[in-house]
Amino acid sequence: MPKRAVLLVNLGSPESTSVPDVRRYLAEFLGDERVLDMPAASRWLLLNTIILRTRPKKSAHAYEQIWTKEGALRRHRSISGETPRSPALQLPRDSRTASPQS
Repeated sequence: MPKRAVLLVNLGSPESTSVPDVRRYLAEFLGDERVLDMPAASRWLLLNTIILRTRPKKSAHAYEQIWTKEGALRRHRSISGETPRSPALQLPRDSRTASPQS
């Protein structure tokens, strides 16, 4: 049986949970050709006629459910001692170095 792994990557987050900030974040993130692999004109059309008209309000509501007043899901210190501002959950150090289960 082949081994499986999970890759967790923080691809950024909006500045706040407001609809305009979430819309700006989604436009930047989903406008990247490496995220939506399609011709630029098709990507622009999809973003501006469908996604950015409906998704920011729903996503803003979802961010409101997980963000604290400080703007982060949980306040963990990184290895460097800095407190991240992203709502992404960070794993404890010993979890990151554990070998994957087969």
